Amino acid sequence: MNKQLMAYIATLVLIISAGSMARAQEVNAGVKGGMNFSTLIQNEIDDQDMRLGWQAGFYSKIRTGERFFVMPEVLFSTKGVKYNYDFLGSSGDIKLNLYYIDVPVMLGFHLTEQLAIEVGPYASYLVDAGYKDSGDNEEDELDRDNFKSFDYGLAGGLSYSLESFMIGARYNYGLAEIAESDVADFALENSRNSVAQLYVAFRLTD
Repeated sequence: MNKQLMAYIATLVLIISAGSMARAQEVNAGVKGGMNFSTLIQNEIDDQDMRLGWQAGFYSKIRTGERFFVMPEVLFSTKGVKYNYDFLGSSGDIKLNLYYIDVPVMLGFHLTEQLAIEVGPYASYLVDAGYKDSGDNEEDELDRDNFKSFDYGLAGGLSYSLESFMIGARYNYGLAEIAESDVADFALENSRNSVAQLYVAFRLTD
């Protein structure tokens, strides 16, 4: 992601948040955490094993009407994948671990007082990364510098709210390729993040 696009997303988030606060009928905030089930969007990798990870952070739910709300979040999130390969007589196992700060801004609509549907964009900053290729003859490792610092995409899901907590399911569809260096691009080609999430959130304010 280039700097202009990052600036555009940041500006959009600020405009949405500021506009929502100005129209807010109810604002509450809390903490949330849960499980990540991540793979890669990549046509050439067939034998993928889902990576089990986690997410944790803070959210604010801003009611802007009887049924509508905006929910910005800041989360630490682990992603990646495991897969096997067998190519031109060479075989091995690859483990990819990616650690992001995710900032989704969800636009929500309450189907009922408890059940809501949510959609919105997310932007992510890569904090750390680990890549290990255990091949037939040697082991190759790549660090954070081989992967793009920023990711972005679209998210959507459902949430169910009770008095003091909320449960939900969400899917994040990455739009940016994650490889930065030629070595990472050769191994992962045009891979993008794909993450399904289950979470529980606890409200801390009224």
